[in-house]
Amino acid sequence: MARIILAEDDEIIADLAVDALMSAGHAIAHFDNGRDALEAVKFRVPDLLILDCNMPVMSGIELLR
Repeated sequence: MARIILAEDDEIIADLAVDALMSAGHAIAHFDNGRDALEAVKFRVPDLLILDCNMPVMSGIELLR
C-alpha cells in the first residue's frame, strides 16, 4: 500500500483517480490546490505525489519547487 497525495482541482478527474487508486489498495488524500497539498506533505511525506500543473492558489509546479 502506498500513501499518495493527489492535487487536482477538476472534480471528475480527481474522483476517477481516487476511485482507481483506492480500489488498488492505496491510501490517498485529495486536495484541490497546491497549498493544501504542500501542508499535507510537510506533515507526512507521501510515497507518491500526483499533481495538476494548473491549479488555483498554487500550481503543481510551484509545489515541487
